[in-house]
Amino acid sequence: QLLPVTNWGTHYLAARSEPRGGSIEHWRVVGQTDGTTVETTLANPEHRQFTINRGEFYDIVTEESFEVTASEPVMLAQYLVSQGNTRANVGDPALIVVPPSNQLRDRYQIITPSGYSSNWLTIARVAGSRVALDGVDIDAFRFTAFGSNQYEYAWLEVEEGVHHLDGDAPFSLIVYGYSAAVSYGYPGGLNLRSDEMP
Repeated sequence: QLLPVTNWGTHYLAARSEPRGGSIEHWRVVGQTDGTTVETTLANPEHRQFTINRGEFYDIVTEESFEVTASEPVMLAQYLVSQGNTRANVGDPALIVVPPSNQLRDRYQIITPSGYSSNWLTIARVAGSRVALDGVDIDAFRFTAFGSNQYEYAWLEVEEGVHHLDGDAPFSLIVYGYSAAVSYGYPGGLNLRSDEMP
């Protein structure tokens, strides 16, 4: 499901998925206002800055995790690739709408389904902040700095079932899983706050 345009944002944490032995990732930035300038922290200068208009989109293909900053609200979508584009030969395409930074929460309850070879969490947090999974703080060594180095991400494999995460600052949570020629993915939650709401 797509987010209402009133809930699009100007800053995103584009933390890539667990790479399945090695894979690229596809991202799409969608504009809602003409002349929107978008900047990223990607190493490729082709993708460092671009302009999109209302209803236009810009695609990025990369192995990196990065930040997105826009002059006007945009939407960011993440595409997982098919198993044939991974060294582990597992998974299938999936589309995940990424919540903007101003909609992130500091507490989530999620469920991972049965019947998949693996279930994963991608967590992106403010560098050095605390995030706990099922009541246990996640070790700092699991996190890798990215983008402006103000944020860091981690991949965690989890068992099927219900999981609780909480932190001392808002953080991004993407939930996904793989099997042979199948995958799923969704954001762990978001606030859906809007400045236009009464």
